[in-house]
Amino acid sequence: VIIARNDDHKRHFFEAGAIEAVVSVMKRHVSSPEVQINSFKCLINLGKAQHTRFAIGNCGGVAAIVEAMSEYKDMDEVQEVAIWAMGSVVAASMENKVIAAEVGGIESVVDAMKQYPGNQQVQQVGLWTLGSLSANWIDNAIRIGRKGGVTHAINIMRNFIDNPNIQEMGCWALACMAAGGGKPAEYIVKKEGHQAVMAAMKKYPKQPALQYAGLVALVYLGSETALDKLFSLPTFTLFH
Repeated sequence: VIIARNDDHKRHFFEAGAIEAVVSVMKRHVSSPEVQINSFKCLINLGKAQHTRFAIGNCGGVAAIVEAMSEYKDMDEVQEVAIWAMGSVVAASMENKVIAAEVGGIESVVDAMKQYPGNQQVQQVGLWTLGSLSANWIDNAIRIGRKGGVTHAINIMRNFIDNPNIQEMGCWALACMAAGGGKPAEYIVKKEGHQAVMAAMKKYPKQPALQYAGLVALVYLGSETALDKLFSLPTFTLFH
């Protein structure tokens, strides 16, 4: 496993062609789940900068993740780490969000979440990745909804109300999917996603990250009360 412990390490590995090498290994050793898992971890570690995420998508890394997920549908560990890798390489990368949609990345993530509904680790990272896939990209939010990802996300929040991490990631996912407005936001409200968000916020009033994600979700879902409360937070009072 390649471990880049600082920015200098990342730059060195990038310039040496580490990303291309990792993706090449993934393609040559599809039959080895251990190789795939370790390769996912390398991509997560290396893909923390905009230029490295672009390189991962450009050399076929996103497609390689999807291929591995298809090959190992019956291995929850492969699915979990692959989803994590997918979320990492599409975060703040419009190019990789498009590639993920084109190569079936959205379907792979939603299918894995549906296949392992009782695996809380898969659900948590899956919710985070749905948020990363749809953030600032409404086309992916629409596609997630059509695949059943919105309904699944809301159901998971209801089923695991006692898991604060799932609740936070659920609020984050719904906020990202609703951010573009239009059909995704309307569909979330239709499926009572706002109720799931409010239930999470009520359950965990002292979780600041969850409260913030929940407020943002409610704002995008049309709550003027949430908007007023969001602007009352210390971060925003500086701009008053």
